[in-house]
Amino acid sequence: MQTDASVYILTGILLGLGAGFTPGPLLVLVIAETLKHGKRAGLQVSVTPLLTDLPIILLSTWLLTRVAATPAILGVLTLAGAAFLLYLGWDSLRFSGASGPAPATAGSPLSKGLAVNILNPHPYLFWITLGGPTVLAAARLGVMPPILFVAVFYTCLVGAKIFLTLALDLTRPFLSSRPYVYGVRLIGAAYLILALFFIRGGLARLGTP
Repeated sequence: MQTDASVYILTGILLGLGAGFTPGPLLVLVIAETLKHGKRAGLQVSVTPLLTDLPIILLSTWLLTRVAATPAILGVLTLAGAAFLLYLGWDSLRFSGASGPAPATAGSPLSKGLAVNILNPHPYLFWITLGGPTVLAAARLGVMPPILFVAVFYTCLVGAKIFLTLALDLTRPFLSSRPYVYGVRLIGAAYLILALFFIRGGLARLGTP
C-alpha cells in the first residue's frame, strides 16, 4: 500500500513542477509583475491557484464520480488526459526561454492573478482529464493518498512559481538561462513518459488489450 500510494505522490510532484515551471498565462503574469513591481507582486500572483482552484477540483471530481460506473467514459477521459500530457510534453521539449512581460493591466497583482487563473482553461482541462481521474484512482487506497496527491501537487506548483519569482528578482536573465530551459525540457520528457501510463490506463478501461 505504501508503494502504491507513493506513485500518486510522485505523480503530484511531477505534475506540480510541470505546472509551476512551464510557460502559461499565470507564469507570464508572474514574470510581468515581478519585473514591474518587484518580488512581492510576483509572490502574490504565485499563490493565486490556492485561492481559485478548490471549486474546480470539487466540481471536476464530483462530475467524474457521476460517470465512475461507466468505465468507457473514464477511459475516454483518461486518453484525453494522455493527449493533454503529450501536448504539454512536446511543447516543453520545444521550449527555448520564457517570453517577455505581458501587456500592462489595471488592478492589484492578486486580483490580476485571480482573473487570469479563473479565465485560464488549463486548470479546468487539467482537473477533468488528469487531476480528477488521479484523485479517484488514489481514493481506492484510502483517504490519505488523494489528499497527499493534491497537497504535493499544489506545494510544487506554487513553490515553483515562488522560486521563479525570487530567482527573477535576483537575476533577470534566469528565465532564458540553460538550467531553466533544460529543466523545462526534462519535465517535458517526463510528461511524455507519464502519458504512456495514462494511455495504458485509458485503454484498459475501454477493454482494449
